[in-house]
Parts: sequence; structure tokens; C-alpha cells
Amino acid sequence: MEIFKLVVPPLDNNVYIVYDKEVREGYIIDVGLGANELSLYVKNHKIKILGILLTHAHIDHTAHAFTLKKLINSKVMIHYADYDLLKDFFKRDYPYIDEKLEFDEPDYLFKGGEEFKFGKYKLVVIETPGHTPGSVCFYEENEKVLFSGDTLFAGTYGRVDFPYSDEDKMKESLRKLARLPKEVKVYPGHYEETKLEYEYWLEEI
Repeated sequence: MEIFKLVVPPLDNNVYIVYDKEVREGYIIDVGLGANELSLYVKNHKIKILGILLTHAHIDHTAHAFTLKKLINSKVMIHYADYDLLKDFFKRDYPYIDEKLEFDEPDYLFKGGEEFKFGKYKLVVIETPGHTPGSVCFYEENEKVLFSGDTLFAGTYGRVDFPYSDEDKMKESLRKLARLPKEVKVYPGHYEETKLEYEYWLEEI
């Protein structure tokens, strides 16, 4: 399984292209900015993108999702509990984004437990509310890889001080992730990768 990471300022979130290099198909996870760069990578590497998966609705993870959708003729997917937030965030203006963001309706709304297959791999949707009501993680069991969005970072977890956040649900979500195998490598929405075995503090949540 190949994983390409792109970080584009000023939003500085981690965008991941995850694909099977043998059959040249996969998914893109969280598209802040960088639609043109992502489209170019996909075309140069001849990858068929089966969908754009969003871990949650925050604009630093979604700003170019619909722009990229049109560039590569793909689908945008997000959890149903973040749908209203997504629409609201795209109605706002952001002083640090010097363009009008393009919104379209998501093509699919997660309910949790879905499996998105690509080649010999599959990403499973794990519901992890707390940061937002519809936050999710994507887990590839055989490769022991978790894309954690803003639920889990190295040494800490996502903010829970927004009006729609829920600290109790976040702790419940973190306990759920702590039950995964310790060797799981975590690819978060910001900053560097980690492993669950390094996040021993999760046992005390």
C-alpha cells in the first residue's frame, strides 16, 4: 500500500493519497488546499481515485474537496452527522484563503462501518465523534494503518472546545482507538505520524 502525503499552507493539514500501486486505484483522505497538486500527482501516477474521504467537516480538511472532485471526476464522502457543519463552513469567508470556495453536495454520507476497497486493501470507517459530531477515522487492518483526522495526534487529541464538540464522546472515541493493535501506525490530520504503542496515555483516558 502506497501513501503519499501533501501539506499545503496556510491550512497545513495532512492530505493523504492512499493506493494499491499494482492496480493503480485508491482514495484521497482530507483535502484542505492543493487540488491542482493532488490532481497532477494522480494523473502522473495514473491512479484511479475511487473517492475523496473526509474525516470531518472543518474547512482545513475540506476546502478543496469539491474542486478536486471535478478535476479528477471522483466522489466526496463524509459522515452524515457533519453534513450541516460542512454546508455552514462553506458559506463563510476565510481571511487566510484568497479564493471563493466551491461547494457541492456530498455524494455519500457515512453511517459507520463501511468498507472502501481498493485493490487488495480496504479502508474501514470507524466513528470517532468528539472533535465534531461526525468525526471518523479510516483503518486498514492488514497493513495496520489508521488515518485519524483530528481525533488523535502524536501525544494529544483534537480540540473539544467548539460549541458542537463533546469531550465525553472524544474520550469514548479515544478508548475505542486504544483497543486497536499497538503496532498500528497513525497518520493524523496534522503533524507527524505516530504509533499506538507510543500513545500510552490512551490507557488512562
